Amino acid sequence: MNISKLLASRKTLIERTRLANLAFAYATLKRFAGIARRARLTGLVRVKLPDHRAECLCAEIVALSGNQSVIEEHFSDDDIVAIADAIAFTANADDTEIVLRIDDIPTAYLVPLMSALKRAGVSWDRESLARLNDLDETAATRG
Repeated sequence: MNISKLLASRKTLIERTRLANLAFAYATLKRFAGIARRARLTGLVRVKLPDHRAECLCAEIVALSGNQSVIEEHFSDDDIVAIADAIAFTANADDTEIVLRIDDIPTAYLVPLMSALKRAGVSWDRESLARLNDLDETAATRG
């Protein structure tokens, strides 16, 4: 591929990357919400994002109400990084901490993500939905 073709396709590549990030955030938060629902996780949490300026490269989900051990039992460090990343992307947050209610994730995050994907013309065929549900079920058996 030559540079002029690459530059000509830049706008399309950026839009496709944005859509891929929306889809990843949707799948990640759908899985998180499903696990949280089955584990009966409710209440406020603080999602701490990695802060490269402060050289804090870890992500955390801290229970502000409820039991922290339940979060730690159901989510690996990799899960927490993916969840924090999805929440930050969805919320378009510049803050390094976001406080939210776990039980609000479906309405506050999943519905807007699905709407944005549908507006962009992303289809929701049965196979895709089944795959997302399989991710949810796989996580349930692992957690």
